[in-house]
Amino acid sequence: MMMRYLFLTIFTLHLSTVQPSTVLAQPLPRATPESQGVASAQIQKFIEAADQSINTLHSFMLIRHGKVVAECWWQPQTPTTPHVMHSLSKSFTSTAVGFAVSEGKLSVDDQVIKFFPDHLPAEVSPNLKAMRVKDLLTMSTGHETEPKLIGGPEDSGIRMFLAHPVPHKPGTHFKYNTPATYMLSAIVQKVSGEKLIDYLTPRLFKPLGIENPAWSTSAEGINYGGFGLMITTEDITRFGLFTLNEGQWNGQQLLPAAWIREATSKHVSNGSNPQSDWEQGYGYQFWRCRHGAFRGDGKDGQFCIVLPEQDAVIAITAHTSNMHAELNVVWDHLLAAFHEAPLAEDPAAQARLKEVSSRLVAGQPKGTSKLLLSQKIQSDILKKEMKYSIYLPAGYEGSTTSYPVLYLLHGFGDDETSWQLKGNMQPLADATIATRRALPMIIVMPDAEKRYYMNSVMGEYMYEDYFIKELMPHIEKTYRTRTDRADRALSGLSMGGYGSLLYALHHPELFASCYAMSAGVRSDEEMRAIPFAEFKKRYVPSVGNLKEGDERITEFYNRNSVLYLLPKTPVEQLKQTRWFIDCGDDDFLYKGNSLLHITFSDLKVPHEYRVRDGGHNWKYWQRSLPDALEFVSESFSKEK
Repeated sequence: MMMRYLFLTIFTLHLSTVQPSTVLAQPLPRATPESQGVASAQIQKFIEAADQSINTLHSFMLIRHGKVVAECWWQPQTPTTPHVMHSLSKSFTSTAVGFAVSEGKLSVDDQVIKFFPDHLPAEVSPNLKAMRVKDLLTMSTGHETEPKLIGGPEDSGIRMFLAHPVPHKPGTHFKYNTPATYMLSAIVQKVSGEKLIDYLTPRLFKPLGIENPAWSTSAEGINYGGFGLMITTEDITRFGLFTLNEGQWNGQQLLPAAWIREATSKHVSNGSNPQSDWEQGYGYQFWRCRHGAFRGDGKDGQFCIVLPEQDAVIAITAHTSNMHAELNVVWDHLLAAFHEAPLAEDPAAQARLKEVSSRLVAGQPKGTSKLLLSQKIQSDILKKEMKYSIYLPAGYEGSTTSYPVLYLLHGFGDDETSWQLKGNMQPLADATIATRRALPMIIVMPDAEKRYYMNSVMGEYMYEDYFIKELMPHIEKTYRTRTDRADRALSGLSMGGYGSLLYALHHPELFASCYAMSAGVRSDEEMRAIPFAEFKKRYVPSVGNLKEGDERITEFYNRNSVLYLLPKTPVEQLKQTRWFIDCGDDDFLYKGNSLLHITFSDLKVPHEYRVRDGGHNWKYWQRSLPDALEFVSESFSKEK
């Protein structure tokens, strides 16, 4: 099987998100299978066969005549869980191009080089000059090998694409090409002035009721296009219905029907095997299938299958290495379920289908990491339920090995999911560990709300006590973590960078290393100068209702001030911990982080200090995370 995706190694990544709509999307209408001419018993056979033969499915939805007739999720997946689309993202990028074409912003016959005059190689070959937008859409760019997309932090995906050799005449040679989709995203951004996700929001996402999509973004500020979209399973079905209905939604023609027909038609041959769904022809970032169907699909088994002859849409998410088998089980079991006319209701079959659908549990593919989002713990100290997310490295499942643990803390206004949903932590950790820059480790991401990881001055919110006395023992009891000091580490960004420093100073007996990113550390002078409204919002819940100036610098404040604590701590004690301060040159917290470096230097305490190009944003922190994992691993390795 051809290489159909780009493995993400260590790279700079940013996640673009769309803010929640003020109007909640209406769920798609539901109906019994039989009322829409589909046999419940046959759907049950499909689910059972898929569950048995595919490791591992995450979700399935079936739409017939515009109504949901079957849906199920393999636990712990849920209807509201966003799922990474991988290359299924490409079909959405193609649709963005369609909108741009319909608005007269570009043509599929436009030369690619005309959009990027500042990124061209010194010599433009005739084939590169001849490459059109249509060649990007059809994966027939003329490349013999796939261009490189992910390079160093300063590399440009556009420049690398344009510099790559083009030995074939564009339009004559099919080569699956994720960087070509990246170029489509770049072109849409160039002609619209908006990132792909922002351009699609009012045109596609919002009309279809796709809420809170997220899309990873390159170091040069462009949504990757060919991968990185995160949406729910029902969102996939909405997109499928949109294409099934040729660009129409709720009676409104959002995109010309002619574009949908053109995009989903065969434009280029990609093989001759009549039994292979990967050799039925390729359209504009859509695959043609057997049985008159077309689809968008993505790595690990993400599918949006549209069956015009059956007036049906099938959405599947998964984490499997055998996408061929996944499609085969659809054809083998679901095609027979469709009938032209409604069937007699079958309550018994419907009940069996519901029962089977309710007890599905996802397996875990061998050799993959596992991410558990928003796990719950009841805190007696805080008198409330708290949450954390946890990353278990590849090899954890099915073994008895214990692992070192990193507590990775979020920033102000974020929560236990942010490092994954905004920072794309899991693939970054997977890649860093796979390339042996870091040791396999468990990563715990606790929710700290907006309380700076400290005990409050009035004693009503003792978060630090909860973290040390309840959360850590719970983690060490529930998961196979090593419990020696050398096998525990701290890291975090902004408020979480401050929290990691605070805990390393307050509890040196527990943690061997600390990597602080853009740490929320301010000098006393800066604290005095913060406008009261901002001070009240950020600090008053924890440090008390202090007013202005010197009134803010109290004994309680000093007990939790990293810059105050450092010179008060015995130097030999400080030297027992490994320290790393990492802050961008455009970060508004640069002064406090610089003072940390100066203080450590004055005390002659060994530490690492990095100032790199960047600001206070996820782009910077995603670039820092692999370095953090590598740094804390150097402490872990001493105890191996």
